[in-house]
Amino acid sequence: MAKHNKTDPRIIVQMTHLNNIGGIETAMWHVAKAFKDADITFLINSHADGAKTAMQRLETLQKVIYDNDMCTTYEADVALIFTPIMTDVPLDHIEARKIYQFCHSDIGALMECNGWRDFKW
Repeated sequence: MAKHNKTDPRIIVQMTHLNNIGGIETAMWHVAKAFKDADITFLINSHADGAKTAMQRLETLQKVIYDNDMCTTYEADVALIFTPIMTDVPLDHIEARKIYQFCHSDIGALMECNGWRDFKW
């Protein structure tokens, strides 16, 4: 794991639910690998039964925190929030100068739901 100095920007990558494998999980791995010298903390709120391996893999490159209660407030310069659409995001527990949220969904299935069927983009 990389050593960081106090001038490095602190980055939180927050994932509301980590699956065994998927597009977001793959993106997180590539972020950890591409920026292995950056000060990144992966904050995971829940995970699938088989996802502990993915968390351990991330830990080889960056700090990983598993916090399913979200009682702690986390501070960073930048926060990247990865969530499935229509998932509660505990933003009141993340303090950052810049926050970016990435939503992930199956657009075909979403357009079948009431309220989204006639939504105009």
